[in-house]
Amino acid sequence: VDGSVPPARGWPELALFSLLLVGAACLAALAVMRGARIAHTDRRLLYLVLGVTGVLAITLLLLPALPSDDVFSYILYGRIAAVHGANPLIAVPADFPHDPFLTLVFWRNTRSVYGPVWLLLSQALALIAQATGGSLIAYVLLFKLLGLAAHLANVVLIWAILGVLAPRRRLMGTLVYAWNPLCLLEFCASAHNDAIMLTFLLLAVYCFVREWEHAGLVALGLSISVKFVPLALLPLYLAWIWRRQRAAGRARGDVALALAWQVGLVALVMAVVAVPYWAGPRT
Repeated sequence: VDGSVPPARGWPELALFSLLLVGAACLAALAVMRGARIAHTDRRLLYLVLGVTGVLAITLLLLPALPSDDVFSYILYGRIAAVHGANPLIAVPADFPHDPFLTLVFWRNTRSVYGPVWLLLSQALALIAQATGGSLIAYVLLFKLLGLAAHLANVVLIWAILGVLAPRRRLMGTLVYAWNPLCLLEFCASAHNDAIMLTFLLLAVYCFVREWEHAGLVALGLSISVKFVPLALLPLYLAWIWRRQRAAGRARGDVALALAWQVGLVALVMAVVAVPYWAGPRT
């Protein structure tokens, strides 16, 4: 507590924040419960959800304090490529001691642990921030705006996915994510890159449920290339394909070849987006 807020008001402030967060979670749960009673899928409901989500998200976007300092690492990795002309998969923030934002970074001796799609986005945001003056406010606001846009996109994608898989639970399922206080806080206030990872992952799921297999595999490769967490879902997807194909009567060898081709396409997407940062075995 003493490391986060001034000691004079540390515990009371933490207690108040906890009370507000629990209260917000209870209100979100109440909205989900009420949404479960609404079975129709009028698009006006989506507009209502997006409108309220936008108000909540913009409120947190304008929050002067940052719940997490990860955004400063994102900024430095973007600046390493855009300003210093180095490779964030090889160079570390501490290699640039005169960078004005270095003192804000905790992981100063760590190379980027994120994938090339996120590094490309960070580099692009760094270029935009530099073009608008290069202030810390500009950098943080751009990353927060990206998180907000991703969160809203995720809401629309979940609505679209449930429209195919579970139309009667469409509103309820969308509210589970859209008004979730943790998602709003982490994506719109902290600008965590998990929001972008989820956008590509949900896009992949949407493509799969629409049976657009190639597009879904490309989106899955892009999601993994933001952050490597979705790799844990790849075996589950392959097992699902195996069961479907075997149930359709295809021979095991044919199914194995199909799975190998799908893994190869995901790997190809990851390799293509990694080209700008590839520097041999050191990468």
